[in-house]
Amino acid sequence: MSKEEDLAKLRRDFEGNEEVNYILEPTLGRSGTILVSPSALKKLLGTGVNVTVLNENFQRTIDEERRQTISVRQVGLSRDVSSYFHTFPRHSEINDFIALLARTNSSLALIETIGRSYENRPMNVIKIGKNHQSRQKPVIWIDAGIHAREWAAPQRS
Repeated sequence: MSKEEDLAKLRRDFEGNEEVNYILEPTLGRSGTILVSPSALKKLLGTGVNVTVLNENFQRTIDEERRQTISVRQVGLSRDVSSYFHTFPRHSEINDFIALLARTNSSLALIETIGRSYENRPMNVIKIGKNHQSRQKPVIWIDAGIHAREWAAPQRS
């Protein structure tokens, strides 16, 4: 079989399989990144495709990140704002964080709700700057988290 036929066979073999999550789908000339269950990994290894395991236990990695996140949340943002940047917060935590910034810097920051999401969550923005209530000044717009899989962008913006 050609490499193209091998790739097509792999796609067919794993299509619709809930134990396989394509993070970066493989194509001709480019390897992919796939999150697989242990049983799907055994099946994948049996295909003869060149496989490199990047993380032997991704669940352990997720659990460790959750432990770190819980630890940071227990400290609380009010005592250590820098702790926010060591986790990937949920939507409500992002809103809490920008509200904290606005409260502690009320002369420079203001929260404004500009609408509601498809899931009816408030879409908040933070206006930062002197005389932030004036509509006469030019602005810079930074957005993040527009798409469902943008889990790092909001926290880094």
